Parts: sequence; structure tokens; C-alpha cells
Amino acid sequence: EKTPPYLTSVVELVGDFLTTGHDRMRRAIATYARCRETGEWPGYPGISYAEPPRWHVTQNEQEEQEA
Repeated sequence: EKTPPYLTSVVELVGDFLTTGHDRMRRAIATYARCRETGEWPGYPGISYAEPPRWHVTQNEQEEQEA
């Protein structure tokens, strides 16, 4: 819904959803334990850098001039 009062409901996973969730949880815990033991963590190597888009820089400059 887009306007209050917002209707809510509770959904419980059962059957294959529950089994799949437990399997994934066990794998995640095993991966975490292995990473803690070895000190090796999966992920992208190195550091990535993000630069703001030009419109963001321009907007910030305009706001600075108005202040």
C-alpha cells in the first residue's frame, strides 16, 4: 500500500524454503569459520575508488555559492 494505514502480514517459510535456508546458513557459517581460521576472506582484490558523478559536484558547488 502507498497510504496509511499500511496492511501487514506474517509469512513463515516452510518445506523446501526452510530446508534451503538452513543449507545456506550452514554453508555461510562454515565459510565464516574457514575465513577466521585462515585469515583469507573472499572478495574483490585491492581497493576500489568511487568518484562522484559530475552533476553531484556541480550541485554541491552551486549550494556552496548560495550559502
